[in-house]
Amino acid sequence: MNELPALAAGALAIALSGCGNDDPAPGSQDRQDASKWWAWHADKQHMDMAVSEAINEPGGGNYAKAADAIRNSSRPPAVKQFQIGRLIVRGFMRGSTRRPPESMEQGLRMMEDSAVAPGHEEGVAAQQLRMLFERGGVTPPNSFPRDPEVAACWLELEEERSADAARCIALRRQRLPDIATARHGDAPADNEIRHPAES
Repeated sequence: MNELPALAAGALAIALSGCGNDDPAPGSQDRQDASKWWAWHADKQHMDMAVSEAINEPGGGNYAKAADAIRNSSRPPAVKQFQIGRLIVRGFMRGSTRRPPESMEQGLRMMEDSAVAPGHEEGVAAQQLRMLFERGGVTPPNSFPRDPEVAACWLELEEERSADAARCIALRRQRLPDIATARHGDAPADNEIRHPAES
């Protein structure tokens, strides 16, 4: 059996302690906090497993099933938005025939919009979007266009040199207004990043 994370062990100890020693009994707020954390952790594990099983189903994975699991979860709206968007994009890139109904562009916009939504996971969207445009996808017909300039914009957020996610979103939508039409190649070569030493 896997060891509990330190936080879980601490929360469980608070909830169960106080009966056989000289310490004061835990307050009701402590017990409520421990109970909420435990319920959240159990739900997260269950949901992560359901998503993993769906995308690893034989025949290219069932991304529609995985996205539906996230939609019906208790995760915060911004987290749901990002994770569903990522599943949509990944489903296209992996050539799955069982995808959510949204287009690749809609999925990408969900990922982008989550980065400026209240309650978003700090740094997660920036990192994933940076890697997406940095690496792209190179297997036709499921390729994804590389764009070093958009990747560099998200890197600035990831490294906390900028907090302007809206600028990165606007940049991508200006350069690649519909990702589906640009899926068969990289961004134009003249848009590659120029480092100061190369100027």
